[in-house]
Amino acid sequence: MQPQFKVDYTQTKGFADVYTVNGLAIPITPPYIQFATDFANIVLANFIAHAQRAAQIAAEKRVIAQDKKPLIIEG
Repeated sequence: MQPQFKVDYTQTKGFADVYTVNGLAIPITPPYIQFATDFANIVLANFIAHAQRAAQIAAEKRVIAQDKKPLIIEG
């Protein structure tokens, strides 16, 4: 079973409570905190899927490279 990576509402709320722009605190209401949580989870899921595809391609390239035997020619 693969671990589940998710951002939960309390993590987003914790960030929203300390978020500032140019030193100015920006109050963020619960609907926007939920939006930020949902968006973060979509981005995280896409990043993980991309990283897994990249790792699979790299692994396949290593297998192909290992299958090629060096050609030794003596002359």
